[in-house]
Amino acid sequence: MKASYSLQLNNRLAFAAPGYGFKGMLRMAEMADDSPFDILMVGDSLFDSPRFEPIATLAAVAARTRRIKLGAAIIQPHFRHPVMLALSWATLDIASEGRTVLALGIGGGTPQGVGAECRAVGIAPGQRGKILEHCVEELRALWSGTHPSVTLPVRPLQKPLPIWIAAGIYQPGTDQFSAQSGSVADAKASYLPGPLERVARLGDGWLTIMATPDEIRRSIAMLREAAVRHGRKPEALTTATDVWINVGPDPRQCFERIRSAMSLYFNGDPISDETLHRWAVYGTPEMCRERLAALEAAGMEHIGLVMGEPEPFGQFELVVKTVLS
Repeated sequence: MKASYSLQLNNRLAFAAPGYGFKGMLRMAEMADDSPFDILMVGDSLFDSPRFEPIATLAAVAARTRRIKLGAAIIQPHFRHPVMLALSWATLDIASEGRTVLALGIGGGTPQGVGAECRAVGIAPGQRGKILEHCVEELRALWSGTHPSVTLPVRPLQKPLPIWIAAGIYQPGTDQFSAQSGSVADAKASYLPGPLERVARLGDGWLTIMATPDEIRRSIAMLREAAVRHGRKPEALTTATDVWINVGPDPRQCFERIRSAMSLYFNGDPISDETLHRWAVYGTPEMCRERLAALEAAGMEHIGLVMGEPEPFGQFELVVKTVLS
């Protein structure tokens, strides 16, 4: 089965790069609606990496598009009461005529940034995983009409609506490069697959980032074993990742262009070479297609692409014409 692709609309860079902006993001959505991309994605943060609010952004996108699916990679459920999230996302699903995919995750970033956002909503960072699990259960009950105390009058068109769960990230093993994934004191740099049992028990899909093809294969094997333990069909779980991309004749220049865009995304923090190698596809169209094919061969059924430029329209056209077509 050939992998499907999503485009990260990048509601973070739309805020941080004046040449892109909210209107540029809507223009990009319209372009993607007439392209090989299958889903448009946005991300979530309160203020650690400032951006436009994701669900409101997707509502604007829904009004500008007709075919492409709309998703969030990721929504952090600890920022929202589950009843409000259920109502907001159900409304979005109706507005888009059943085109949504919801991906939930606990989020990443520096310990300081994560801690500040958690304090703002009155929780401890260590509570995020349990809140996520509770939220999935609440969403399912509210949308199916089986909640014991709340009857939600507005429900999604999709029955059931797919919920992906994020798990797994590369730990750089040093505070110098902690903005992307946090850091563990004195830990060895490594990819950590995260709570795959949670994904197998509660999710319709698994979303991860910064994993090599070999790490993806091992993680998918563990995920499938966990799905069987929970009485679920392993093949029913969608496997997904996302990567930054920059296409051009000079691979090193493409590599550095992604570093610049990624650093802007992470408030100017430095980006390690290893993070870039893991999280980026760059170089000639042939090089990019080869790297994407390796992710697909490792078992990824869906691949999200983040344009590795602060003003992404040129890269979008190159990717569509030379990589995906």
